[in-house]
Amino acid sequence: MKPPRFATFLILITVFTAHAQVTVTFRHYPTSAAVQRCFVPGSFNNWGPNSSGVIAATAPSLMTFVDSLGCYVKSYRFAAGEMHNYKFHEHLNSGGTLSQWLSDPLNPEINTADNNNAILRVEPAMLFQIYPGNGSLVTTHDARLCAGVFVSETDSLLAAESTISLDGQVVATFDECFIPTLNLLSWPLAGLANGNHTALLHLKTRSGRSVVDSTRFTLLGGPILFMTPSCDSVWAASKSVRWRINADPATIQSAAFAQIGKSPVGIATKLGGEYERAVTLTYGDNRFVTSFTTTQGVTQYSDTLMLRYPLPQKPIPGITLTLSGDKIKISGSAQDPQRTTMTFSWSSSVLNPAVLPGLPGSSETTLEIDPPTVPGDYGFKLTVTDADGFSGTAAAFFTIAADGSVILPGSATVPQWVRDARIYCLFFKSFSAAGTIAEACASLPYIRDLGFNTIWVLPVMDVEGVINQGSNVGYNIIDFYTVEPAYGANADFKYFVEQAHAQGLRVILDVTPNHSSRSHPFALDARTNRKYSRYYDFYQHDLIPHDTNGLGQSFSADGIVYYSAFSDALLNWNWADAEARLYMIEVYKHWLREYDIDGFRFDVWWGPHRRYGVNTFDKPLRTALRNVKSDILLLGETAGTGAGTEDNYADRNGGMDMGYDWSLFGALNGFPAPATLHARLYNDGYRPGPNSFFLRFLENHDEERVIHRYGSAERTIPVSTALFTSTGTPLLYAGEEVGMGLGGATLDARRRGTINWSAAAGAILTPHYQKLAHIRAQFPAFRTQLHDSNGDGQINSSDVNVQRRLDPGKATSYVLARPWRDANGMAVMNFAATTQEIVVALQPEVWMDFSTPFQSDRVYYLNDLYADVSTALPGAHLDTLRLTLPPWGVAVYTIATEEQHVTLPELIPNGVAIPASARPQHFDLLGSYPNPFNSGTRIRFVLAKEAEVAWMVFNARGQRLVTGASGRRAAGVQEWFWDGRDASGRPCPSGIYFVRLQSGNAVVVQKMALVR
Repeated sequence: MKPPRFATFLILITVFTAHAQVTVTFRHYPTSAAVQRCFVPGSFNNWGPNSSGVIAATAPSLMTFVDSLGCYVKSYRFAAGEMHNYKFHEHLNSGGTLSQWLSDPLNPEINTADNNNAILRVEPAMLFQIYPGNGSLVTTHDARLCAGVFVSETDSLLAAESTISLDGQVVATFDECFIPTLNLLSWPLAGLANGNHTALLHLKTRSGRSVVDSTRFTLLGGPILFMTPSCDSVWAASKSVRWRINADPATIQSAAFAQIGKSPVGIATKLGGEYERAVTLTYGDNRFVTSFTTTQGVTQYSDTLMLRYPLPQKPIPGITLTLSGDKIKISGSAQDPQRTTMTFSWSSSVLNPAVLPGLPGSSETTLEIDPPTVPGDYGFKLTVTDADGFSGTAAAFFTIAADGSVILPGSATVPQWVRDARIYCLFFKSFSAAGTIAEACASLPYIRDLGFNTIWVLPVMDVEGVINQGSNVGYNIIDFYTVEPAYGANADFKYFVEQAHAQGLRVILDVTPNHSSRSHPFALDARTNRKYSRYYDFYQHDLIPHDTNGLGQSFSADGIVYYSAFSDALLNWNWADAEARLYMIEVYKHWLREYDIDGFRFDVWWGPHRRYGVNTFDKPLRTALRNVKSDILLLGETAGTGAGTEDNYADRNGGMDMGYDWSLFGALNGFPAPATLHARLYNDGYRPGPNSFFLRFLENHDEERVIHRYGSAERTIPVSTALFTSTGTPLLYAGEEVGMGLGGATLDARRRGTINWSAAAGAILTPHYQKLAHIRAQFPAFRTQLHDSNGDGQINSSDVNVQRRLDPGKATSYVLARPWRDANGMAVMNFAATTQEIVVALQPEVWMDFSTPFQSDRVYYLNDLYADVSTALPGAHLDTLRLTLPPWGVAVYTIATEEQHVTLPELIPNGVAIPASARPQHFDLLGSYPNPFNSGTRIRFVLAKEAEVAWMVFNARGQRLVTGASGRRAAGVQEWFWDGRDASGRPCPSGIYFVRLQSGNAVVVQKMALVR
């Protein structure tokens, strides 16, 4: 049976349409007068063709310049239904050796996943490259509405029935403004008033096709006009104002700029017609007008520019700390811009080692408190609320040293946790198969038990495209306030930080002060509207000579500077502009306030530091952030060792607490000789100051994995031992502890691939790193830094050497001596592929530190912490140490007045989450902090609902030492503090203890380590 005739007709039309040919003409307006020729390379002409990005002057993709249009054109014939990628390519000199590739600014459809190529979709009837583009600003006198109008060869345009509408009114048909030879629509915009407009194009063809497209644009013209747009919320008092005079300077007798209410200022006229003046705003509305008077005496005035600088709503608090006798005096103050009454409220950090009596909840302006007895950092915050309900906060901290003394911080002082930091770098995308923040939460106890106290997370903000494990790892940020959707929601990151704090872990966040994405809303506005943009000054537009670390500087097609090696995806932020500076600082203050993070790792810190200097970048940033949360870590990605780097640090008037030891990393890129390693570790004995720290690492997210460089897990052991037992701050990049990177096919797969937590190398490396991290945590000898021992105000080779190299008698062995009173440290490492007999002259009288002078007849303990073996020896036998180390083997000792062992918590393999069904449903332990502890620890738990809870502490023999008072507790997170004493008040000795919590029939138990 035959199909109906109408069905056959439809099938024929479909087949015929699919093969209809359409001739498309591309237009390109040159970006500058330097352009010599232009090409339209694309997937339809073998991209030019080009050779390594270079297109020959006579290539087939060469476009033709049309004088009457002021643009280049080139036509190609396509089949309807085809899709192509393309770009424009400009030669900036006659030979074509200077050139640039450009996305099509007239085509909004861009392939961000493939080098920002423009996308052409060929239709049987189409409107293409509409100008002005949607959202654009038009400032030229002779602006025209233009669009390519293309219809297949089997159809034709009904020009008389196709229309142009402006702001809802039909103003022309296509036959009034259509150029058939170029298939181009061109309609003048002259006569339109300044302001916002909408143009609608309606294309009709003889076959009945109808295509509608529109564009919205802002027109700004006239004899004199402000380029700076009016704004009702300027964020800083300093502002650059720009305006334009569209007249021949020879016809101008005088020009003036005035702030309404103040006397006008005469302005010298100039060629080019663009002017700029810096103004200082006062709170409220600031109005400006410009004018010029012609030689015929006619005065032309601009529209009024209004810039509103709103009076701050929030009170501005401050805190001062002083010692008053044996008390700590804490004084709060505040200024309220609205001049209303204010109330004060104090709170303390959840990470404090002990409660600050009398401070939490106090409404006093001044408090005097007894110094806590538990050593550590004590952070607290003042919240001031005015009568209108607006609140402002300020924060401060002090430190209780191990000897009980009180350390009141200065502007450069870092908290104790920074001094003791062991940093674990986490890239959520590669940390688990899911690659989400929520998935990583289950691994927080693992990170804690591995021995780390600080987590550096790579950027979590929303990026252009989607986070991946290649080039888009989080630094191409389009929204500084929102978590990348692939990672989860804002609440997920807040919960992650809360849970980290519950485990006693600090969290620092990776951020980008150097740049924003080219697709950030501010960047899009600045790229589209150029000097007419509200955000033009937020970006760098002039080359600033400085050391670019070999990256070079380039201009984007939109005139914004970027580091050449980064590509124009990352546009340089202008910290010299007061508004841009305050905006970015406010971003970071937001993450401190809303997420309670513990600091930042600043990507490309060296960029704005070198371009704008400490007074414009470092100091404003540091001051503002430490006022929000004072006990934070500021880690800058820049060289932190060697001459010329000291001005980065707050100790030397800069902004950082910690910089990179690139010098050491360079020595560790290949497997190092011990002599080279020691020279880099010692850094000539120099530190910029007591608060300046060096970040030391074997690998990070940007570099090749160490196991790949060294070729085996075993070879990394002696080098990592040196890193963790020396000065500086050690970093472990997630996956390093299981040998991630061995056997990966590509660089990105090795350094950023999803971590295989079951990798064979983990059996060697995981326990190794756990020992190193806990040895450093529990024995101060291995984390002490170079300090000013002679009191001359400098830290250099004239001070006590706390990182001494001892002679092992073999060039392939390394012995590092670390003095500490009554518990001197020493690490011995075999850098050879063979078993080594090592003999070390210990010289205890030379470098070891004891409370009483070293005595040959006194018993000392040689504690091999790494092997967990302790040997009692008379001093006479400590003149020489003889040991045998296997290939790449290590030993880590304390030479002490008592037997010592490192306490290692049970380590649950990462990625093994406890199922919800196995967790206590009534309540759960969140952990104790610190753990291990010296004189006290906070025991935190969470209740599902209000309940009676009792707690007890047992020793390793199962003997009950203390019973806490039973009591009814509210739902939520709760805590108790144990001071390390038994029921009689006697200090408990070092060892393993268990805390047991019971509520009804539910019982939970956790292990704790007390280290005296």
